[in-house]
Amino acid sequence: MHPTKRQSILLGLLISCIATTAVHYTDNIISIDKYPQAAAVSATTVALTWLLLTPAAFLGYRLYTSGAMLPAYGVLAVYSLVGLSTPGHYVEASLADFALWRNVSIISDGIAGAAVLGFVAWSLLVAKEWKQPTALAGSGGRGPTRTPA
Repeated sequence: MHPTKRQSILLGLLISCIATTAVHYTDNIISIDKYPQAAAVSATTVALTWLLLTPAAFLGYRLYTSGAMLPAYGVLAVYSLVGLSTPGHYVEASLADFALWRNVSIISDGIAGAAVLGFVAWSLLVAKEWKQPTALAGSGGRGPTRTPA
């Protein structure tokens, strides 16, 4: 079964977020001393955050494609925090405190996280996919099951 257009969009957003967070979090782990929060956050904490939240992207996608929309929304919203939290570096530092490529990494990570959360909000509030018959949990995204007459 081929993914729907919406499933493909979500998958693209998740792949983008995983890629941007992989780059940013790896740099954060390797060069933790370059970030102002180094005293409050350890490289181990950063690594564990990424390792624990990234599987949520896969789980959220699986839930979404199987039609379990409400659980998918929750998991995907939590996952979006992996990217959304990255611009938090600017709470204790300014753009000038980071190399250009680090600013690009921080900003793109935030945008990717916001895009995932935006997709969830759109699906929930605008498209209302959770109300559609194909969104029934356990339907495998195939719609309601029919019993022969």
